[in-house]
Amino acid sequence: MRKQIVVAFIAATAALCSFGCTTNTVTLSYVGAGTAKPAVAPAVHVSVGDFSDNRHEPSQWIGAIRGGYGNPLKKLETDKPVAELVKEAFRQALIARGLYASDGQVVVSGWIDRLDGDQYARKEATVQLHVSVADRTTKREILSRPASSNQVEGSMVTMKAGVFGSVEVLRSLIERVLSNAVDSFVDNSAFREVLLVSGTPEKPERR
Repeated sequence: MRKQIVVAFIAATAALCSFGCTTNTVTLSYVGAGTAKPAVAPAVHVSVGDFSDNRHEPSQWIGAIRGGYGNPLKKLETDKPVAELVKEAFRQALIARGLYASDGQVVVSGWIDRLDGDQYARKEATVQLHVSVADRTTKREILSRPASSNQVEGSMVTMKAGVFGSVEVLRSLIERVLSNAVDSFVDNSAFREVLLVSGTPEKPERR
């Protein structure tokens, strides 16, 4: 009986998609951890450089709610290029931890390999970034590592899919997964150690 319901639902969704696909403009903000890990002195301040978008997708595309055949019914696009939103997410995360300065001694930048969300029945969002930390003065890279997050929500059997899927629910999931990826980097021990070492005053040479 359940199989018959699912088949009927897919058929109905396929029929409805003849009305066309809609494009929805949404926003993504940083909604990081409620208890951000503060900086431990001595630490340097961090500024944020550019992130390049290597996704091979339109610069503002972040996913879609799809029909039973994988066809997009509701596309999601951001109000600004994704690269700008990732840069801003890192800036907000550093501000929350007392680490940000526009002229910081080290600069965080990188690229985006993946940032998207999809819904067939269940909703899934994935963010894959690569982040570099460089000394502002010497331009020397002092840390390079990935930052990623993935989350799946919902049931394989649901009526809230296809044309009935919620753009806001999928948008919110993508937003949380982006924030989780950013948090995983700025709270990582390797990043914090770089800041501690860079912030330790050099001892004068003995004569």
